[in-house]
Amino acid sequence: MNTMPQGYPSSAILVVEDNAAQLKTLTDILETEGLQPIGCLTGREALAVCQQHDVHVAILDLRLPDLHGLDVLKRLKEQTPDIKVIINTGCATLEAAMGAVNQEAFAFVQKMGDVAELLAHVHRAFHAHFVGYSARLEQEVHKRTGELSAANEALRQEIAERKRVEEEIRTLNAELELRVKQRTAELELANRELQEFAHVASHDLKAPLHGISRLAQWIVEDYREVIDAKGQEFLELLIGRVKRMNNLINGILEYSRVGRIIEQDEPIDLNLLVEEVIDILAPPEHIQIVPESDLPVITGDRTRITQVFQNLLDNAIKFMDKPTGIITIRWVDAGACWTFSVTDNGPGIDARHHERIFRIFQLVTPRDERENTGVGLSIVKKIVELYGGKIWVESELGKGSTFFFTFPKKRQ
Repeated sequence: MNTMPQGYPSSAILVVEDNAAQLKTLTDILETEGLQPIGCLTGREALAVCQQHDVHVAILDLRLPDLHGLDVLKRLKEQTPDIKVIINTGCATLEAAMGAVNQEAFAFVQKMGDVAELLAHVHRAFHAHFVGYSARLEQEVHKRTGELSAANEALRQEIAERKRVEEEIRTLNAELELRVKQRTAELELANRELQEFAHVASHDLKAPLHGISRLAQWIVEDYREVIDAKGQEFLELLIGRVKRMNNLINGILEYSRVGRIIEQDEPIDLNLLVEEVIDILAPPEHIQIVPESDLPVITGDRTRITQVFQNLLDNAIKFMDKPTGIITIRWVDAGACWTFSVTDNGPGIDARHHERIFRIFQLVTPRDERENTGVGLSIVKKIVELYGGKIWVESELGKGSTFFFTFPKKRQ
């Protein structure tokens, strides 16, 4: 008759007995109780089984062929501290019983004694194991519940903090957007006022300049015989200064218009545009401009792109100091953009001036040596950067100069 409680794992009990017949008897009894015991004839075999299976209860003989039962008991408790070991022995001496107690044996019974007593101990052993297991499980659940609650609280606080930060960011972004709109409106107003001022100022400045120029011309023409050579020289200098001032005013106006005038982007065949620029500049016979063949077609404002090439080529022509001047125009496909270069064999530029020459009114040579406003390269830089490109120069004194600029294929 099956008297064992239902639900015990079938591999949860180990029987260690050196007598094969008695081992068979014990396992048969346990099987009738609904258990599927694992039988072992030696101590080492028992230890190996416990390493491979989750054993909850063991019935252990003290006399084994390889190890003493108490030694096996000690190792079993070391391997599986929660195992419940019932000592089943025929040598029921006080010394053996005390040894079993010291090794924390669960029970001590006489071999081949009352079977009911043995089964009762087995039942209590299983019960004790699962009570302890339930208690440990409850403790673990309580511990994990506490950890989960703490984690949930930390997460709740983190979510609250994140929402607070997000709200602060939204508020800050709204404030920044409002400030940007205000600053943009102020900047647009300031730019309009500056442009109007530049236009009015240039108009008011040009009128007296034209008057001075005409007056100087009249004096030269009508009083040529009265004024000596020195006076004539002074008048020529005056006319030159007036012309330079007029060019400066025109340069300022042109610089201020870049980026302000609404542009009309269109496909531009640079082969044709460069040819037109060369015709306009009409370089002297000793200077040759050589554009690379198959220049690309770009999209931009024709007037602005013309200014870029015209100013770069005009500078190269103006400052050429060699009996035979060579100016080349090259290009490279750099993926997202084109890179163009204008190279000359002129005097070159000292490295300390490479950045300075792109600033408005900044000159490398004195104005009296070469007529120049110092606006051309600054206009080129402004136009190139307006299209999202960049410009730079590579040059050494006496070795010519190469001006590079990039032009994005798609406007930024």
